[in-house]
Amino acid sequence: MNYYIVNNDVFNTLDKVKIEYALNSLSKELWVITTTETVDANIAEYESPESLCKYTEDNNTIWTGDGLGIDIDELEEIKYLEGI
Repeated sequence: MNYYIVNNDVFNTLDKVKIEYALNSLSKELWVITTTETVDANIAEYESPESLCKYTEDNNTIWTGDGLGIDIDELEEIKYLEGI
């Protein structure tokens, strides 16, 4: 699995079938994604779900606004469904 932050333009070009998890930032300009696809045009890449969750915790005002960030269980258990 690959863990990325991408912008809207890159997100719109991705094969949505290969996306396991996606969360749009509060500003609606960025996405946290987990995917089996390799994304070269990413803003950031993380080696593990833990490192991605730590980033969102440290930068929660961008992603969740709840002071916590993305929980590892949420990242691993909630699946992305296109169009919802």
